[in-house]
Amino acid sequence: VRKAATVRGADDSSRRAVKLNRAALIRSTEESVTVSTHVLDLGAGRPASGVRVELSATGGGEPVASGETGADGRLRFEGEFTPGEYTLEFHVGGAVHRALTLRVSLDQERHYHLPLLVSPYGLSTYLGS
Repeated sequence: VRKAATVRGADDSSRRAVKLNRAALIRSTEESVTVSTHVLDLGAGRPASGVRVELSATGGGEPVASGETGADGRLRFEGEFTPGEYTLEFHVGGAVHRALTLRVSLDQERHYHLPLLVSPYGLSTYLGS
C-alpha cells in the first residue's frame, strides 16, 4: 500500500527540489495514532485479565476497535486510527464499578498508552508512556 507523502524543505517546481528530493526526509500525509491500555487490579495485586475494552469515535456508533486484556492485563488495539476525539470504554464488571467511559483527545500522530487502575473503592487512569 502506498501512502501519499510530502517532502520537507523543497519546492517541487524548482530545479533545487530535484536534488533535495533524493536526500530530504519524507513524511506521510496520512497521520495516524495507535492505542494500547493496561488494566491493573490493585485490590488483588495483579493484572486484570479478560477486561473488555472498546474504542469508539466520539459521536460514532459502533466501536472502531475492541478486545479483551490478556493474562498480563494488556491490550494493544490492532491498526492505526485517525487523530481525533475518541471514547474508551472499560467493562470492569466490579461490584460497584461496572464500566468506565473515558472521552480522550488523540489529536497527535503518536502512540497513546492509557492504563486503568482498578480497586474495590475506586478507578484511576493516566496517560502512560
